[in-house]
Amino acid sequence: MNSSFSPHTRVADQTATNPAESETNESPITRVTVTDLFLRMNSFTSTSTLGIEAFSGPAVLSTQQHPSEADVRHTNATVDATVHPVQATPLPVNIITALSFVIICEPLSLTVLFPFIYFMVRDFGISDDKEVGFYVGFIASSFSLAQFCTSLCWGWISERTGRKPVLLMGLIGNAISLLLFGQAHTLQAAIASRMLCGMLNGNVGICKCIIGEVTDSTNQSEGFSLINIMWSLGTIFGPMIGGLLANPVETYPGLFGSCVFLKENPYFLPCFVSALVSFTGFMVTALLLEETNPNIKLGARGVVAVDDEEQFSQPLNREHCFSAAKLKPKLISAVSTDETVLGSSRGASSSTLAIEDATESTPLLSTARPESRNSALEAASILAIAGYTMLAFQTIILDEVFNLWVVTPREDGGLGYSSADVGISLSLISFIALYFQLRTYPFLVRFRTPLSLFRIGLALYIPPYLMHPIISGIIAPNCSTTFTYACLIINLAFLQFSNILCFTSIFIVINNSVSASNKQQLSTVTGIAQTCAAFVRSIGPALGGVLWAWSITNGMAFPFNYWFVFLAIAGMGVATWIQAQWIPEC
Repeated sequence: MNSSFSPHTRVADQTATNPAESETNESPITRVTVTDLFLRMNSFTSTSTLGIEAFSGPAVLSTQQHPSEADVRHTNATVDATVHPVQATPLPVNIITALSFVIICEPLSLTVLFPFIYFMVRDFGISDDKEVGFYVGFIASSFSLAQFCTSLCWGWISERTGRKPVLLMGLIGNAISLLLFGQAHTLQAAIASRMLCGMLNGNVGICKCIIGEVTDSTNQSEGFSLINIMWSLGTIFGPMIGGLLANPVETYPGLFGSCVFLKENPYFLPCFVSALVSFTGFMVTALLLEETNPNIKLGARGVVAVDDEEQFSQPLNREHCFSAAKLKPKLISAVSTDETVLGSSRGASSSTLAIEDATESTPLLSTARPESRNSALEAASILAIAGYTMLAFQTIILDEVFNLWVVTPREDGGLGYSSADVGISLSLISFIALYFQLRTYPFLVRFRTPLSLFRIGLALYIPPYLMHPIISGIIAPNCSTTFTYACLIINLAFLQFSNILCFTSIFIVINNSVSASNKQQLSTVTGIAQTCAAFVRSIGPALGGVLWAWSITNGMAFPFNYWFVFLAIAGMGVATWIQAQWIPEC
């Protein structure tokens, strides 16, 4: 279905494939132009007989006003969905299964530390509990700092060697670094192991690129939702594993009381379980994942351009491969039983050899790079990456401060919870987040564009940010433990709902910010986005730890006490919402 027709194209021309069908199935809506329909829709209420409730155009529009391009695109999509609902393209099962294992490993390795990292650092010999926050932030930052230094490198490698080898390297590196972290007895060893994990791990950015390569407009939201779904699962089981398996000799003396190794390494067991998941992901990815890099796929299928013997005797030139303007060869490609390389046409009955004449106006490959391809990032991509970076910055600071705030004694402005309490609360809220991702977001995206959902999610962040000090400073001292815990869970639920709206939407916005004529830059754009996010995540935890430690040790009154860091995060949220207003619809 073509959804890019001009404002004055008749809907009938888009829906009827032959004159007879047009005459027999003619209805009032098929005689209305899209512009007319756009003007009329603004006078309809949500109970309109057309049943169109997804429209988000201006409330009042003069009949003399011509609709903008963005309004027309939105109206076109609405008309298409109303007149001819499009069935979503099925997602490739093997690729999605493999990516599920790949994606879940990173949040698992990150969140498994949350319940015990405070106590682990204290066991390193840090005597003052108020100084622990400084060093916890350094450990958390080391992973993102190393990832920032290597993200673009892994993206470059994936362009030349393929996506699959990079993912396999990240998974095995994740497993090894977790085993080393579980045996760390000094602050330096803990930081070094986390840096190794970040250095070898660029998997999330590669996964976003793969999803962009295997999805289309009909299943894009489902494909990118996979990232948040598996991330939510990782944040469910990570804190649960870390909270329940940390220090097993004391927690489960009947099972592990005689194990000398676990007594000397009290935090090894949760790291070992998480590493086991990464190793399982390595095996699944090695067996199921198909290469999606179009350049690698074409090379593997033996698509070559031949003109004469001289061309075979010379090294393959990239310009010759991707343009037929300079060469007029015959195109030879192996056609498989289920897919033709040229045009990706389906239904070939047998393996054949397709030979076609190439002309100056015919691209040699359907996935070819235009000869005059724009190498600069588009403005929409830059603004989308900036929004993603600001979002990552404020959320990583909150994540770090939350893990310190929740275990800080109540007299210092925290809740005084144990590692088990932290693990259970984080796992419980992740189940709620999983429901939001599976049910709520797919429902909302029918009525709102991803960009509008991103802006809404940013606005919804602000109240939960400010509720943290209210819970610990006002509710906890004056209410029961059960009521305080319920308030904490509700507040976390609001935060998770905002997370789902913002992160899933901005992934789609970044992917769509690359124009169709410049899709070869998709891996570059996602790599830059991941690098920018890794940079702010490398400084966010350390900054959050420093700010929290300062706020509870400076002896100052409001707003420079334990309120200070949450007020600062709320300010970042407002700034991110303002920046999001500049991101264009794509």
